[in-house]
Amino acid sequence: MLCPSCKGSGKITFEIEEMFSDNPVTKSILDCILCDGTGDALEDDIKRLHSFWCKCSNPSNQTRFYNDNEHPDCSKHHYRCLDCGRVIQTG
Repeated sequence: MLCPSCKGSGKITFEIEEMFSDNPVTKSILDCILCDGTGDALEDDIKRLHSFWCKCSNPSNQTRFYNDNEHPDCSKHHYRCLDCGRVIQTG
């Protein structure tokens, strides 16, 4: 099944915003985190994607940081929304 995150390319592009920098926005390209860069995703991967990311917009603006391997649902360091408990940012 074609990966819905990268649309089959195996890559995702995102912007990093740095305050007080001469170049405040940097674009980076990485292997897709859903399909591991293959461009193909299993139905279970797609379900995991939809349950992984915060969709409530974090109304309290409160988060919790987890180090690598500290949370059972994500092996990378990340921030979780304290309203819904889902991931807001990884890396």
